[in-house]
Amino acid sequence: MKIEATITRVGPIQEGRNFHVAYRRIKLKDRDGKFYMTDLSPKWRNWLNWEHLLKEGNVLGNLKVMGPGKIDGDSEPTLVEAAEATHTQTSLL
Repeated sequence: MKIEATITRVGPIQEGRNFHVAYRRIKLKDRDGKFYMTDLSPKWRNWLNWEHLLKEGNVLGNLKVMGPGKIDGDSEPTLVEAAEATHTQTSLL
């Protein structure tokens, strides 16, 4: 099954316990409110599919669900909707 989901958190790079590979944990939420996660590493071949999309608030499509709460890191995500830019406005008096 493939879904669309919004990136809710791009975790910091952390050292993996099993393979000692640095990775980021990515958390996502679909339109029905279900939460998912995936782990991505710059050393893994799938990194290039994700790297340019890793911004909190981005809505991604073409995400393959591996099991409860897990997105397949080998998905080839597409940008459905970019995160809204936040603007700081100052008034000029």
